[in-house]
Amino acid sequence: MANWYVNGTTGNDGIASAADYALTSATKTVTKVGAFTTAYTYHAGDQIQVVTTGVLGHAVVGFYTIASKTNDTLVLTTDPTDGTNETGVTIVVGNDGTAAATSVGSLAGPYKTIATAIAAAATGDTINIAAATYSENGLSGMAKALTFTGADRTTTIISSTDTGIVIDSNSSVYDMTITGTLYGIRVGTNAAARSNIIVSNCALTGTTEEGFYYSGTSTGITNLLIENCTLDGANTGCLAGYIKGGTIRNCTMTKNTAYADSIHDLSALAIGGACAVENCTLTFSNNDAAQDDYVAGIIILGATIGTTRIRNCTISVTQLSAGCTGDVCGVYGANLGKVDVSNCTLTVTNANTGADTTYDFYNAGTAKITAANVKYNPSRIYGTFLNITPLRRNRPS
Repeated sequence: MANWYVNGTTGNDGIASAADYALTSATKTVTKVGAFTTAYTYHAGDQIQVVTTGVLGHAVVGFYTIASKTNDTLVLTTDPTDGTNETGVTIVVGNDGTAAATSVGSLAGPYKTIATAIAAAATGDTINIAAATYSENGLSGMAKALTFTGADRTTTIISSTDTGIVIDSNSSVYDMTITGTLYGIRVGTNAAARSNIIVSNCALTGTTEEGFYYSGTSTGITNLLIENCTLDGANTGCLAGYIKGGTIRNCTMTKNTAYADSIHDLSALAIGGACAVENCTLTFSNNDAAQDDYVAGIIILGATIGTTRIRNCTISVTQLSAGCTGDVCGVYGANLGKVDVSNCTLTVTNANTGADTTYDFYNAGTAKITAANVKYNPSRIYGTFLNITPLRRNRPS
């Protein structure tokens, strides 16, 4: 498992190409079919990285030092093949002037863009991203199980006009800010099951959708951990989909919207069953007069899978439009196994005071909900509950 380095300020991606290089064994040369797509000036110690084995599989993947360059032909110090000429090879030309064997994408000679590092990385590798703002689209670590580590969540910033980054199972994201016009982080591109995902010390924003998004249904995510993060979205602050085992802790999740059409099922946090939400602040604010379905601080949907625990959380929901006819809820659950809420504060405000649509707890299905030491309005509960006890207060001495 290798480490790759990206620095948006001092890094250099070299010259990446499609599969259009020819390698000649006897002369140790690499020839571009057509001109280089980007002007390349040779520096002593520059290297190439052979990324693919070519059409027939004779190129040897690895790093090679350039001895000289004439027009679009590079002469290397060693043979980049197994002894047989090859065509259709993808390479990256280093442009850092260093002699280290791993100078392309190394700490001494980092890439400039995250996309180049992802392309070079293999399954299980780590991409270390220095402090800078990276305006990149289409970042995807699918099928590679990568770890992305920033310098700090206030200084390593990914800004995208679509989704900030797509990750797969066995992936981790640490210490960065990710903003996407759609999603901050998306898990997968389909509803397949995912597992072993960590997002830690990040700020995630989806300016039109979610900060964190997973599109799976009953397949679910297992072993998900989101901790010490802020998540913001116009649709849902954090939409984790169906979690069959995961923890969200020490996070702030916010949902703000003022959509001018009918929106359904909005929340600061939407999750499946069998997960834990601990020490979080969830804030929902909506100003959509056309809202005709429920909105909530937390929406819990899914099959009857395990127990969902919500502990030490502050949940605030505000519907600003008096024209809203949808239910406004603190915690909303349907078709669940068991929900255990403890040591929480629920505050629900609805501008539509004339409608009976405001609930601190709303049980729309067969969930077994218990709540202990919770600050809530006893007159604003709907459905069947096993037990709800109010917030305990210390007696004056």
